[in-house]
Amino acid sequence: MVWWQQKRKVGPTLGRAGGTQGIDAPRIVQSGMAGLLSGGLVDGGTLTIASGSVTIEAAYHDIAPESGSFDNLAEMKGGYQGRRVTIRCDTSGVFIIVKNNDTTEGTDGNRILLPGSESLYLFDVVTSPYGFAFIYDETLDSGNGGWMPEDLVSYFLFVSLADALGDTLYASAGNSWAVLSGNTTTTKKFWTQTGDGAASAAPVIDTIAVGDIPDLSAVYPAIATFNDHSARHENGGADEISVAGLSGLLADGQTPLAHKDSHDPNDGSDPLDTAAPANIDGVQAAATGTAHTLARADHAHRIQHSIADNALLTVDQADAADNDYAKFTASGLEGRSYAEVKADLGLEADPALRRFVIKIDGAGAVIATGITVECPDMPACTVEGWTAVGSPSGSLVLDLWNDSYANHPPTVADTMIATGTKPTISASTKGQDLTVDWADTTIAAGSTLTINVDSCSTIEFATLTLRLRMT
Repeated sequence: MVWWQQKRKVGPTLGRAGGTQGIDAPRIVQSGMAGLLSGGLVDGGTLTIASGSVTIEAAYHDIAPESGSFDNLAEMKGGYQGRRVTIRCDTSGVFIIVKNNDTTEGTDGNRILLPGSESLYLFDVVTSPYGFAFIYDETLDSGNGGWMPEDLVSYFLFVSLADALGDTLYASAGNSWAVLSGNTTTTKKFWTQTGDGAASAAPVIDTIAVGDIPDLSAVYPAIATFNDHSARHENGGADEISVAGLSGLLADGQTPLAHKDSHDPNDGSDPLDTAAPANIDGVQAAATGTAHTLARADHAHRIQHSIADNALLTVDQADAADNDYAKFTASGLEGRSYAEVKADLGLEADPALRRFVIKIDGAGAVIATGITVECPDMPACTVEGWTAVGSPSGSLVLDLWNDSYANHPPTVADTMIATGTKPTISASTKGQDLTVDWADTTIAAGSTLTINVDSCSTIEFATLTLRLRMT
């Protein structure tokens, strides 16, 4: 928003050719506007805004809000090429915002176009007795026509100079406008100015220095002395009161001064007695103790581990884990995994690996698709690999379905290979994968394993061997 005052007097205004007396020039008024109207400006009286609009009838008008003391002016009807009008608020305490290119209430050919697309305030009659001067131009608004400020120099002066929050306009030494930029720091600063005794100087914004504050002690000596009175008798004051030689209790109870650091057992001037640490060698009963000492916050007793009777046992292995087995050693307990325990006992390190052989016979013809073998009552195991061979050379894809005995028969919904590589022979007599990547490799005890032929070409007889790890 731009606050702008028209600072020049407007000269005589020529009426439109063929204009009607009483419409374009009804009367000349000598009033508070006499300095402006004496040059021949035609006063058309007060126009009241209606839905953001007024109709221009003369070269000068007072503008009144539709209601209250505030309103928006979006358009001025009655314009023609070269027509001029000067407007201002009709009374004090009234503010009118002249809207720039307003399309809400303004209509084509009647809108007001302001440089910089900024709306501006029309001050009250006391603040801005001169008003604003506008001229109508039919080429504005893409040929629709519109009003523009007649004095662009005054307008641009204020728009171009003071365009940031906190800016202050002032007259420079060359009698021209200058801008004092606002304080953008987080430090509170003040507007100051120092002349030379005869002439003023440009203002600055800065913090207050010590020399900027006058010494008032000589002007108000009694007050200065009174304000300093209590401090004079405090610790370190000019007239400090000492209680070192006093005996008995003071009239008021005194809170002891902070002195905890003097009792620090490590480097205090009056350290507290502290207990010496000792070994915890075995199981002992709880006891309050009788020593006249305190334990420090980081006081610690060493636990002496041992595998003797009634001794305390400690873990002597950094990577001991949940579900480990414990092994006694002279240095404490060690965690042992299932495999490590079997190795310690000389047992087989892993469950037995078995090979499960499945034969698929096409009976002299190419193997048909669909279920070819069912294997009930399977042992608990996991599939670790497969090998397939076939004759004659061709292609074969097998799927494995697995489900419980209660849910027999398994279906494709029970496939173990929802993802991964199915047992496959591709244009060959063999195929193998010893590190399966199936979605499910686990077979539960008692379940049924079904072999399904997904596709086959040429091969009439095939054998599938599964590597099963017993669990």
